[in-house]
Amino acid sequence: MDKEFKDRFSMGDYTRFIIPSIIGILLFMFPFKHEGETTIAVAYFASLLSNLIEDQIPLIVTIIISITAIGSIIYRVFKPSFLKENKTLKGIFDVNTFWLITRVVGMIFAIMVFLI
Repeated sequence: MDKEFKDRFSMGDYTRFIIPSIIGILLFMFPFKHEGETTIAVAYFASLLSNLIEDQIPLIVTIIISITAIGSIIYRVFKPSFLKENKTLKGIFDVNTFWLITRVVGMIFAIMVFLI
């Protein structure tokens, strides 16, 4: 049984498992001090990114909301093959009528708030 298990996985398989696991452990498990506060790497990187794009966050959110609303409308009206054949895109844009209306109303509100 052990030989079958060992033959089933190559060294590359082990490497593809071990390296991301080590990176995850380093990002989430080991705290460090930064400017007198204890934090973890992923929180530090999130705050860096947030500080870099904080002025653009309203625009980014408005664009994302608009893409989902417009994409859902396009999927509902035209049913393009590239959306129907892609499982991920279909999962994002193929919504029922309630969620389509919610997305369109949300897009309208997001644009209004952004432009104020």
